[in-house]
Amino acid sequence: MKHLRLSLFALGLVMLSPVSQGWAASPQAMEKTQAQAQVQTYSHEFSKNPENWQALLFRGNAYVKLGNHAAALRDYNYILERNPNYLDGYKRRGMLYEQMKQWDKAIDNYTSMIEMHPRNDLGYMLRADVFAKKAHFNQALDDYASAIRRNQKNGIAWFKRANIFYLHEDYKTALKEFQLASLAQPSLLGAYEKQAICAYKLGDMESYIYALSYILMINPENPKIHLYRAKALIKLNKPELAIDDLENAIKQDKSLAEAYYLRSEFARSAQMCSQARQDLLKACRLGYGQACKKTIKDCVEKPVFQAPPPAKTIDKPPAAPAAVAPPTQKPATPAKAAAPAAPSKPASDNLPPATRQAPPPAAKP
Repeated sequence: MKHLRLSLFALGLVMLSPVSQGWAASPQAMEKTQAQAQVQTYSHEFSKNPENWQALLFRGNAYVKLGNHAAALRDYNYILERNPNYLDGYKRRGMLYEQMKQWDKAIDNYTSMIEMHPRNDLGYMLRADVFAKKAHFNQALDDYASAIRRNQKNGIAWFKRANIFYLHEDYKTALKEFQLASLAQPSLLGAYEKQAICAYKLGDMESYIYALSYILMINPENPKIHLYRAKALIKLNKPELAIDDLENAIKQDKSLAEAYYLRSEFARSAQMCSQARQDLLKACRLGYGQACKKTIKDCVEKPVFQAPPPAKTIDKPPAAPAAVAPPTQKPATPAKAAAPAAPSKPASDNLPPATRQAPPPAAKP
């Protein structure tokens, strides 16, 4: 009986499984449900205080999520008619006009933001975006520049200015502005990616490698960037640096046929013929056509160096200790001894000859 209940329970799970899957709502449906709940919540808050502009602003934002632009616009207008200094009201109403593609009305709202807070960069950024959408690029460049003057760390403003030059194929100016964007905001990955594209189009391999290196600093697990940098290093005749990138590219993505082909070329030049054949065959199998047309017949394997066997040694007596090196400081030179004085003559030698006495006679034996 117990086993029967378990089986029925399992059967019930199987039968309920498709139903439970149907209960899982899509993200769009969940967002819509949340927005509807927000409308009710903020309506209740506003009913308690008719000057709760934040509640009315949030309700307008919820209407935007629901796609009810007319209701959202009513809430924003109501706020600004009664509180003309409410900055977020102009911001949200300008963003709504952008969605409705009413560009001039959006610009008017962002201009109001700038007039209220001229030292803030946000109004300039928003208005510049609309100018760019209208293809009024000079006005957009001016507004982005104004935003940069107010916020030196606004790398996005430099990036968007650079994109305008990039759009007009002025790659030299675009490269400089993308570089300024990365200086202002070093973590801005897109700025380095666009630098690499501009430098490549200009044939500036040094700047190209510089940009790729920064991309790899931010995201080292990027096999294609390793491959691109390896190709640039090969073009600069630096294959010994390129091989590390090729190894990393293959390690991270074993399907990069071109990386195998380039590594086979390096192996051929180093006379590692067996490795060159393996990589060339792998590149061909992965569909790199140039590899299928090439052969390694002319490769001569580099001879393997073998060290000679060690010579037999004969036991020898221990070597004599090395002579002690003389001290570097010279010993003091001893003072010269005074020359011995000549023996003095007897006093009698100084007497005159007449007074000299003869020596006594010798004694007889």
